[in-house]
Amino acid sequence: MAILSDRPWNTEKWVGTERMHDPPDWHGVSPEIVAKRGKPWSQDYTDGPWLDQNGALDKIQRRLGEGAISDEEAELLRRWVVDGYFVLREAIEKPDFGLLDRYQKDLNELWTTDTELPGLQVMSLHIPGRLPGPVDHAEILSWPMEKRVYLRDSQLWRIHYYHPHTAAGLALTKAPRLLRMCSLLLDEDPVLINSIGFKYGSQVGLHQDICAYHIHPANRLIGIWLAAEDVNAAAGPLGVFPGTHKAGMWKGWKNYPQTSLRTCHLDTRDAQAEFLAEVVEGVPRKPLVVNKGDAIFQHPLLTHGGDKIQDRAASRFSLVLHYSVEGGDKMHEMEGPFNW
Repeated sequence: MAILSDRPWNTEKWVGTERMHDPPDWHGVSPEIVAKRGKPWSQDYTDGPWLDQNGALDKIQRRLGEGAISDEEAELLRRWVVDGYFVLREAIEKPDFGLLDRYQKDLNELWTTDTELPGLQVMSLHIPGRLPGPVDHAEILSWPMEKRVYLRDSQLWRIHYYHPHTAAGLALTKAPRLLRMCSLLLDEDPVLINSIGFKYGSQVGLHQDICAYHIHPANRLIGIWLAAEDVNAAAGPLGVFPGTHKAGMWKGWKNYPQTSLRTCHLDTRDAQAEFLAEVVEGVPRKPLVVNKGDAIFQHPLLTHGGDKIQDRAASRFSLVLHYSVEGGDKMHEMEGPFNW
């Protein structure tokens, strides 16, 4: 595996536990009023990361000639430029598979433990008689064990900002091969801004990762889907549309990063979905059935989603990571209300 450098990384800027918001009631609220919130942000996209600029392939070749990157790294960077994604095989190498196993165990056992994990919230639970929104771990522990286990094993839940609660998950966020590739893509040291834990496929619709965040300056975001087990093709693998990152961001986000999926009116979200449907028209969807320890790196503008689950009993344990640069995440500078 010719990935160069295993230098230590400064992880002091890693995000901790963040609180998710209950979704607001947008009924009767004008999308135009919502769009006017917050201060104005520069929409200059010419200062994107080096691989988004003209001549990126030539720059990769020069770095390879200078010995700054390996042959394997050069090929992965080319795939990023051309396809908007690549698969880093054995991002977690077999001697470290114990971390992936412990991460799976931690995800399962947070439902059956008697010890509250302060600040932890579970998302995407559908409970009769309850409005959608985050559920505190403390509340989950107040439910009968039978109900907890049933929800764990039957619903497509997810947990944001889970890494502070699992030593194995935290170690995975610092994996040298992951951070080395992030540093090459960003041309800066990476900073973790979110982690998401999954047991099952998400079946999430078409989206671009950057539109769920508040990133400035332009495109300083990397999405990584890390397989904690071999992916069963029937478990709803991640599906990507190669090359769609070149379509850019929907023009309806007129004041990004203030305007994004996290802050927009639901009518605006529907309009963006129509744009993405046009972007992928005629582009073959590529399901990525990867192996345990493999990591899928995605450009922030790549259109992708979760494939439909064919075998509902098949798990798809994974850890989704998002890295930016220091100061690149402007989440706490945004004006609410927030959709999550």
